[in-house]
Amino acid sequence: MPYRSIFLTVVFAVFSIVFCSGQTLISGYVKETGTEQPLIGASVFFDGTTLGTVTNRNGFFELKKREEMTATLVVSHIGYKTALFDSVQANMGVVYLKPKLIELNEVVLEEDIWDRKKKMRIFLREFLGETRAARETTIANPQDLILHYSNSEKTMYAFANVPLQIKNEYLGYEINYVLENFKLIFSNSEKLDPKIERTFNTGKSFFVDKKGAKSIRRRKKVYQGSTLHFMRSLYQKKLKEESFKVYRNAFETDSYSVLLLEHSKTGIALVSCKEKELYITYLDSFGSLMKMEGNVFFIDSFGNHTSKKPILFGGDMGTKRIADLLPLDYEEQ
Repeated sequence: MPYRSIFLTVVFAVFSIVFCSGQTLISGYVKETGTEQPLIGASVFFDGTTLGTVTNRNGFFELKKREEMTATLVVSHIGYKTALFDSVQANMGVVYLKPKLIELNEVVLEEDIWDRKKKMRIFLREFLGETRAARETTIANPQDLILHYSNSEKTMYAFANVPLQIKNEYLGYEINYVLENFKLIFSNSEKLDPKIERTFNTGKSFFVDKKGAKSIRRRKKVYQGSTLHFMRSLYQKKLKEESFKVYRNAFETDSYSVLLLEHSKTGIALVSCKEKELYITYLDSFGSLMKMEGNVFFIDSFGNHTSKKPILFGGDMGTKRIADLLPLDYEEQ
C-alpha cells in the first residue's frame, strides 16, 4: 500500500462530536507587564477552535468554555509575547503580557541562495496544501512572512512576527494563525522543485465561521477520513463502524490490540501504541501511515489528542494542510 513519504507533525488537537457537557464562563483582564496598562484588542481564544473574543477598552475579556474541553487558552497581542494556559478557571484574574523584541532566528544570518518567489511558492504549497480547498485559500498578509533557506542544513524556515490572516473560501473560515515553528527538510535541494523529506508546522489558530450551505457539505467531505475523524472514532471505539482499518506489518489487525485504550474517570483516555508505525485505511481506499516517536498519547472526551513526543502522519492524512483543517469544535451535520 503506497503512501507519500512526507510527514506532517500533528499539533492540532481534535474534539469529539458529542457536545453534551455544560459550559463555564471564563473572564479576566489583559495588561502590560510593569505598566499595568490595559491591552485593548488582545485576542483570547481556545487554540484550534471558534471559541474566542477580544479585550475591551479596559482590557477585560469574557468567553465560554465547555467544561470537558482541554484545549489551550491563548492570550496574544501584536508586539507582545503570547501567554498560554493549559488549565483555566472561571476567574483568570489579570493576565500580564511582556513586550516582545523582534528577533530573527540565528539561521537567518546564513546567506540565502534562494529567491523569495521560489520560497513563497514552496511555502504556500506545503503550508496550505495542494487540494481543492488549498486553491481557494489565501494568506491576506504574505508580506509579514520571513522565509529563509539554509543550504548547510538543507532546510527552509518560515517566521512571522504577527498572526497570519488566512481566508479559506472553500470551507467558509477565516483563520487567525500564530506561526510558531515551520520548517521544511529537503532530501535533495539542488533542483528547481526540490524533494521534501519532512514538513514540520506548529502554531496556534482561531477560526471565524463564515458559514454557508456549500461550506456545510464541503466540511463534511473534508472531515471524512481526516485525522480529526480518526481520533474521534478511536476514542469512541468506533473505528470499524466509521470505516477505518488498521494494518500492522502489512496485515490487517484488531485496532484495539495495537492501540490500547484506558479510560479514566475524568474522561481522558490513555492510548498505548504497541507499534512505532501503523498503516490506516479509510473506506479501503485512502491510506495513511501513523508514526509514533513515543509510545503513548492521550485523548479527552472531546477527542483532543496530545502527546509529549510528536505523532507523524504520512499518506492521505499527512498531505492535508491548513486549507483542509477544521476547527476543533466542528460538529458534523
